[in-house]
Amino acid sequence: MIMFLAVNESVISRNCVNRIFDYLNKQRGTTRYGYKEEQNMMIDAESSAYKIMKYSSNFFAVNFPLMVIIQPMMAVIAGESWKQLPHPWPISQENDWLLYFSFLLQFGGVALAHCVAVASIAVLTMTKPITSLFDGVILGIDRIEERAARKMTEEGLTYQESMLSCLRESIAHHQEIVDELVAVKPHLEITFFSQVTFISTIMACEAYPIIMGIVDFSGVMRGIWFFIIQAMCCSFLNYELDTVANKNVEVGEALYGTPWYAMGVEYRRLVLNSMTFSQNPIWIRGMGLLGLKASRANFYSAMVNAYNVLNMLRST
Repeated sequence: MIMFLAVNESVISRNCVNRIFDYLNKQRGTTRYGYKEEQNMMIDAESSAYKIMKYSSNFFAVNFPLMVIIQPMMAVIAGESWKQLPHPWPISQENDWLLYFSFLLQFGGVALAHCVAVASIAVLTMTKPITSLFDGVILGIDRIEERAARKMTEEGLTYQESMLSCLRESIAHHQEIVDELVAVKPHLEITFFSQVTFISTIMACEAYPIIMGIVDFSGVMRGIWFFIIQAMCCSFLNYELDTVANKNVEVGEALYGTPWYAMGVEYRRLVLNSMTFSQNPIWIRGMGLLGLKASRANFYSAMVNAYNVLNMLRST
């Protein structure tokens, strides 16, 4: 699963990820409606994404050596030999070369897992700027009458014409952002599927020995700690994807708040069509998880669903 996620980050989804980042770079430092708040939204989103990336990198940098040495440390505390692997394998403790080779193999696996985790969170931070772009659309719609008054002064349009022109600009802006989000959606779905499968694998592999009573105290501590890490990552993933998915609905609500009842037929038709398009969130669904949505409400269901699948595979 780690290799699958690594290939997804570096090969499968490379083009769509590069596309969304190129789009976000083009939006940096520019405003669609000429409001200072648009720039502030993007700056705040980038700052938040940077902080998340910084804290997650530091966390995994500390967690990596901890996952490697926790088993030997617990063995020493219990009065046993320090020659323990990070994850116990049924190999002879008397063959030092085999032990060292196994340790290096597990060391590389743990290192790769942490690097992939950092890379996944780094890509997921792009949801922050995307959310800020949706907020920019909502800001433009909320101030559509102010924009229309400015157009009337600058371009000499009537009130009806300026309102219709501003509405078309906002709808085109919204559709542009949705197109970029839909383009990167397959990558986000693979990431969501991988994260949920990760945490369910930990639940199945770590909980089973504990339930059967065939694991020591160090194994229990390692399993609990690993589970906490995966739960944090999965909850962060669900929260961010749920937030960006619901922004599409917020745009529709903002359109309904415009004075469409006082406008002409063409304006009303545009509002109705756009609200129909925006009535549902743009859900990120996990592949192979029966269409399970990435949302705060489905966080627990996502783990239990995948856990049940693994238990079914274990019993067959």
